[in-house]
Amino acid sequence: MASQYLNWKLRDVKPDPPPPDPTPPQKWRNWWHYHKGMVIAGMVVGLAVLDIAHSALGLGQVRPDYQVAYVGENALPDATAAAIEEAFAALGSDANPYDRGCSAFAVYQNFVFVAELTCQKDFGGDVEQILSDVLDGVHYSADLT
Repeated sequence: MASQYLNWKLRDVKPDPPPPDPTPPQKWRNWWHYHKGMVIAGMVVGLAVLDIAHSALGLGQVRPDYQVAYVGENALPDATAAAIEEAFAALGSDANPYDRGCSAFAVYQNFVFVAELTCQKDFGGDVEQILSDVLDGVHYSADLT
């Protein structure tokens, strides 16, 4: 007589039928269950990269109508700086749709002066002449000894 164990071990085993193919919504729920952490982490990293790029490119920042840079051994006197600001302020506005402009770069001994002027599309004046007139009115002298 065979033991119950041998009867159980030698029985005729038939495998279970394969499960039915999942429907598209079931596939989506299964995929989301296993990948939602990676999707959320990717979104956080993507937003961080976009924020850094937005800051680095200066998007959304108000650009000035004009920029003047002065590099020298001595500080530019306040009166001269104010005269330059007034001369350019009369030419620009905050609602300026930039279309064209010009730049000036001057070197005198150990001093460098850079000016940039941008104008509206419908501005009919000579931008180069205006910048030249502004620069002609700027006088700076310093004791270099």
